[in-house]
Amino acid sequence: MKKLVCRFLCLGIVLAVSMNLVGCSDDDGPVGTLYFPRDVCMVDKPGGTASVEFTAVNIVKLNITDTPEGWTVTADLQTSRMTVTAPASDDSNAETGGVLTLVGYDTDGKAVSADLRVGIGRTVDLTGQTANCYIANYANAYYTFDGTVKGNGEKIPTARVELMWGSTSHMIENLTLDDGRVSFFVAADKKGEFIEGNALIAAFDAQDKVVWSWHVWVTQYDPSAESVTSAAGDVFMTRNLGAGAGGNATEDDIYLSYGLYYQWGRPTPMIGPAYYNCAFAEDHKMYNINGRLTYLDYVESTPKRARWSMP
Repeated sequence: MKKLVCRFLCLGIVLAVSMNLVGCSDDDGPVGTLYFPRDVCMVDKPGGTASVEFTAVNIVKLNITDTPEGWTVTADLQTSRMTVTAPASDDSNAETGGVLTLVGYDTDGKAVSADLRVGIGRTVDLTGQTANCYIANYANAYYTFDGTVKGNGEKIPTARVELMWGSTSHMIENLTLDDGRVSFFVAADKKGEFIEGNALIAAFDAQDKVVWSWHVWVTQYDPSAESVTSAAGDVFMTRNLGAGAGGNATEDDIYLSYGLYYQWGRPTPMIGPAYYNCAFAEDHKMYNINGRLTYLDYVESTPKRARWSMP
């Protein structure tokens, strides 16, 4: 009898040890942390170099993957900085930018990663200006403006921002709100060519209510360089706000000249039709921050009360 009890006790000890081992299995998540406080790094010229900070906690090894063609990137774990060198101007096979991945490994060999967008361009600081519409004249550029004020300078309690729509997929990327500053990246295509279009960025308060919005007009048109002056001395743009052209020589010109639509004079723009002749009553395609199609939900309104929302 004593031997039988002993066998059961020993079996219980073995089971307990096995359960403890299962509790410490590989199902536990990685203990390391890795991220970029600012996940965009712009180099000011071909062949130029820039440095960007990253935060690594409990990381013992680093690796860099998906580096754009022609770029040279190194990461120093001791200083928590990454050095980014753009390709030379005579490298015809190089990419003008892209997204690379920094991979970190903790003491157990488990991996965590963080993405960084790199590009040859510039940073444009618009925080000293207030407007309902900001013009972005440069591709592969990082823009920032004050997200706590309306165009008239009135303060707003911005808690977060969101791209409500963009007229072109992935035209606006890396939209963030940091210490009241709205920042976003204006992308170019893979050949570094400019992508024209419009976008709407909305500000939400702590109750997740829209308190304001800003129109971003990505265009090579410069009103200060191309305008007309009336006999009274008033200066006007040569095209509608948000338009891609100012003439009507072709159907494409007509379509591009429409620009954006404003209901009852309110400051929030709505996108134009899908076709130059407004056929089928279709809107132009709209995209969210992830490059997926999004749609407006229209409701009946009057000049005193106009409403629209995003489903």
